[in-house]
Amino acid sequence: MDFVRDWYDKTELVSCQLVEWIGIGTSKYFIGKRRYGKVNEHNAWIPRDHWLGNWEKQTVIEYYLDHPDDGYSRSIVQHGSVSR
Repeated sequence: MDFVRDWYDKTELVSCQLVEWIGIGTSKYFIGKRRYGKVNEHNAWIPRDHWLGNWEKQTVIEYYLDHPDDGYSRSIVQHGSVSR
């Protein structure tokens, strides 16, 4: 956005022409322009530390320490914290 705006100010070329020369689609540019400066939000849940109780965290840590060769993902699945 800043690049196109800077060159528009310097040259007074139409922003659509600058975007075309850069090689991105005009729709992608204008969607980005509309979102410019906003917080990047998404639809997925954000995991929080408080979702697990201290006893659950400690149980996961103990299981992992008792099974160091399993790796993190396998330890979590074997422990039952994640359902497949």
